[in-house]
Amino acid sequence: MLLSSSPAGKTGWPWTRDESLLTNPLTSYPKISIVTPTYRHGHYLEETMRSVFSQDYPNLEYIVIDGGSADETVSLLERYDEQLSYWASEPDRGHAHALNKGFACATGEILAWINAGDFYFPQALHRVAQTFQSFPEITWLTAAQQGHFSEKSEIYTLFTPGFSKSFFMAGGYLGFEPFALDFIQQESTFWRKSLWERAGSHLNESLRMANDFELWRRFFTYADLALLDAPLGCFRHHADQRSASQAALYQQEAWACLGRKGNSLLSYAYRIFKKLRLDERLEWRDALRPFYQQELRFVTFDVTGNLQCKRRKLI
Repeated sequence: MLLSSSPAGKTGWPWTRDESLLTNPLTSYPKISIVTPTYRHGHYLEETMRSVFSQDYPNLEYIVIDGGSADETVSLLERYDEQLSYWASEPDRGHAHALNKGFACATGEILAWINAGDFYFPQALHRVAQTFQSFPEITWLTAAQQGHFSEKSEIYTLFTPGFSKSFFMAGGYLGFEPFALDFIQQESTFWRKSLWERAGSHLNESLRMANDFELWRRFFTYADLALLDAPLGCFRHHADQRSASQAALYQQEAWACLGRKGNSLLSYAYRIFKKLRLDERLEWRDALRPFYQQELRFVTFDVTGNLQCKRRKLI
């Protein structure tokens, strides 16, 4: 895909391509639809868009829904009009409404969204497509290597061991920390359209913050979450983001999605549990076994780029 030249002073991914990373191992390419909701984030939007376009994925549908920004957003969208499948800039009812508008236009077999400011790592879409193509039983996946972009412009890629449905439903993944390893990273999560349709084909617009968590809860009703051992998405940390300023509201809404009042003791106890390696003690393993009773799918790439899918338990 042809892109306009990078702004002055912008180097590295995704401003410039590394052609050695852009391989095409697939024989066919399922359509991937990506939606970016944005409002007054024009200063971050271009980097996000270029990380999508620079994937060089040949069957891509990219949709940007802006809430009527008065900054440079519209001029950016006009500049990339030929590369975008669809874009709109008009007032909306918030983040979830923008996403619902975008996904209503999406025609891909694989769906995801990435917010303005976040970005994809090289080869992310190829790896996702290869995984879904190789393992039809997988209906949604996330990355084992979670990317974080700090305010100091440093990238951290942190490993998470996996996500148990039973522990999710118990509220075990609700410790809201800047670099939480036991938190399903939205920008690294992809799913089949068939699962999206089974789960209702929408995000809950009554929630202000925990729209992703509520969607994951519905997904877990139908399927376990597979883990792909590769970096896919990178979350940008900055002072004015909603997730930083409204963490308490996110937890409150997420607990309500699980049908109970907020209590973060379980999630913090779990972090202490893992930090002290209490899971290596037999009595703790037995006590927590109900939370880890199902096996998780873990997909890895070998040295030749071929995929292997194994089942394993968290403990």
